[in-house]
Amino acid sequence: MIKNWLLAAALTLLQPALASSSGSSASGSDSLDAQAQTIVDGFSTDLVIGQMCQLDISMVLNSDHSVNETLVRQYAKLGVGSYLNSPFAGWNATGWRNTIKEIQTYHMDENGGHPMVYGLDSVHGAQYVDQAVMFPQQINAGASFNPDLARKMGFVTARDTAAAGITWVLGPILDISYNPLWTRTYETFGEDPYLASVLGAAYIQGVQNNSQNGACMKHFIGYSQTATGVDREGTTISDYDLLNYHVPSFKAGIEHGAMSTMENYISVNGAPVISSTKILNNLLRDDLGFDGVVVTDWGEVNNLQSWHRVVRTQQDAVELVVANTSLDMSMVPYSTDFIDQVKSVLSSNADYEDRLRSSAKRIIKMKLEMGLYDTPVPGEDNVDLVGNNDDLEEALNLARESIVLLKNDDNLLPLANGTSCGGWSIYWQGTSGNDYFAHGTVDGTYSDEDLSTATGYASDADVVIVAIGEAPYAEKWGDIDELTLPSGQLEYVQALANTGTEVVLILFEGRPRLLGSLPDSVSAVVWGGLPCEQGGQAMAEILFGEVNPSGRLPITYPKYSGHIMIPYRHRVDTQCSYSACEMQWDFGAGLSYTNFSYSDLKLSTNKITSNDDTVTVSVKVTNNGTRAGKETVMLFMIQPYRAISVPEVKMLRKFEKIELEAGASTTAMFTLTADDWSVYKPQIGSGLNRVAENGEFVVAIHPDTDCDVYNDAGITNELCANFTLAAASATVGDSTSSFASMSEMAWWATLLSCVLGLAL
Repeated sequence: MIKNWLLAAALTLLQPALASSSGSSASGSDSLDAQAQTIVDGFSTDLVIGQMCQLDISMVLNSDHSVNETLVRQYAKLGVGSYLNSPFAGWNATGWRNTIKEIQTYHMDENGGHPMVYGLDSVHGAQYVDQAVMFPQQINAGASFNPDLARKMGFVTARDTAAAGITWVLGPILDISYNPLWTRTYETFGEDPYLASVLGAAYIQGVQNNSQNGACMKHFIGYSQTATGVDREGTTISDYDLLNYHVPSFKAGIEHGAMSTMENYISVNGAPVISSTKILNNLLRDDLGFDGVVVTDWGEVNNLQSWHRVVRTQQDAVELVVANTSLDMSMVPYSTDFIDQVKSVLSSNADYEDRLRSSAKRIIKMKLEMGLYDTPVPGEDNVDLVGNNDDLEEALNLARESIVLLKNDDNLLPLANGTSCGGWSIYWQGTSGNDYFAHGTVDGTYSDEDLSTATGYASDADVVIVAIGEAPYAEKWGDIDELTLPSGQLEYVQALANTGTEVVLILFEGRPRLLGSLPDSVSAVVWGGLPCEQGGQAMAEILFGEVNPSGRLPITYPKYSGHIMIPYRHRVDTQCSYSACEMQWDFGAGLSYTNFSYSDLKLSTNKITSNDDTVTVSVKVTNNGTRAGKETVMLFMIQPYRAISVPEVKMLRKFEKIELEAGASTTAMFTLTADDWSVYKPQIGSGLNRVAENGEFVVAIHPDTDCDVYNDAGITNELCANFTLAAASATVGDSTSSFASMSEMAWWATLLSCVLGLAL
């Protein structure tokens, strides 16, 4: 008897320690949660399963794009929970509303009043809604370093999508850029986890600032870390890298209330994300505490058989996903076979019923959050706002602040007012084609006569403005094997430069294409990224000085093909430790038409003894030029020595975009916490535990600052300062309670072993 009592006591006392180490953070109960539970409790099993099925809109449209009532009712009887996509470029808001209203009416009439939720790939504007304002791509938002503009982009995108009667915004993209060959680089906010976190959170706030729209974070997780740059290629990622580089932006999105997330097409370390318990359950649900909807990317359940080849049949694929993950919705998208296949899984294992009902509850809760039960086709008040002038101005502002001046020899730019420059001297905006540009465009195929004509024009000009870049592409269609620009473009520009006329090179591109030695031959380089419909106006204003450029590169721009996968935050033991890794331009690079200087860097303390402490950093910024300008003040941190993982050269931890009049100064202030000097311990499924190692930490202001941290003489750069962490515990915050209790757990484990020994 005493043996049994001791065993029970040991197990009971050990339980709190085990629970504290899990790190799970369950979502708080609220009225919507209770409403969703009540609704799902009333569902038949068939309706539960149907909620998990998402179909392409083409499944319910006739050839003339009219709604097929019979098919809508047929799928409603099956309980289909969602539709998505656009059958063509898109209707205007009224056209969309008519279509959505018709589908929703038939759907709710047939299934007892439960609305479907419609999803649309609205990311940088409601691109499938005719006349909606198109903002620059996300990579440009990254270059702006302006969360207010990212928030506005999210707001307008969601409002115009709601005007179409659609509530589910399938964005933002929270992947971080890793390999510039990757076709989806331009969809990201750049290569830095902190920058993507700040801008992604702001975008989500903009999307979800009303009761109509829900954001969908894409693409959980590791999608961008392709070794070859080929889209949808499997990746190899350590748990440290996954948690410290890829997770932060999604964690920020979750903390800001994102209603849903989309998984991706890839396998991580040989395991497809779509069927990964480690990623979709242990990391997403348990560690990150995400209780929103998880939807697949396009046809990804079926891809387990047809692409990943980990199962032999589609039925096996569905069973694997149901058994291994908490996935909520399958973007099928062209059949309802998924419903029958889930039914088959359930018929062979009734224990899955609760798991399926949990998914249905999350879906219904999202619909309640969007107000679909009260207003099945929302946004009527927004129809007349689509494409309004204020939104065009906001898109223009983002384009203006995203354009990066990378080179400006002898202050060639801005060009003098009155300078005639091709089509821009006649047509400021709104023209199409290339008829108003001398010699048109070059795609790499041109004759000697064409080149002779172009160099003749160049010889007679004071300045030549040349725009080069990429043709439009998306996803797999943008796969390339070589990052150098297509043959002919570089040679063409070099020939123009060889005339002796000063050349302004403009780069319109979705990823940093290699330029070779061309930048050395031109007088000015301006990166435009993909600024979309207001990009021409914004570029003209910057070239002619109406706007002072303030964009900064959100990615490293490589100079050589061997360096394309070396981000600014590379570890200290890369090839760059042995020889300089010369880049074309570094992360954060960008010039202005005025001059900013930094001084008086100060820390509130040089030693902290607890991870509950904070460090206040201040630095004076002065505009020494003759005109007003905007400057992004960037704070990087360096940890010269770290045992848990080889340290990075530096990491961006804070930034602030400020505006100063000529001659004015201000003091930028930042507060550092343990989150800034700690890292996630590489253990998925045990809570997001942060650890901070005692030792020296260095603060560096400005991307160009070299603190020379391994110099025995100490730090001498005035834009560098250091502090020492001497904490009694390496654990940080609530998330590391498991670390704090390690010794306690060991004690109980020892006791348990003794008790078990007695029991024997």
